[in-house]
Amino acid sequence: MATIKDVPRPRTGETKVRKVRVPDGRWERLDAAAGALRSDRSKLINQLLAWYLGEPGAELPGRPAQDDAPKTT
Repeated sequence: MATIKDVPRPRTGETKVRKVRVPDGRWERLDAAAGALRSDRSKLINQLLAWYLGEPGAELPGRPAQDDAPKTT
């Protein structure tokens, strides 16, 4: 089993890897939604956090069109 000590340390200027608990289905739908927007999960999560924290110039990330939205099962 991997531990935090097994995660390589980021190079100077890189962001650290963080742990967050997300249900598998939500994580998969986020991946699909990000792909529909030609983005990735990390970028969307960081945009959402910046908006949520009220950082200057931050905007709420867009959502994929309903036709492109991942289906909930």
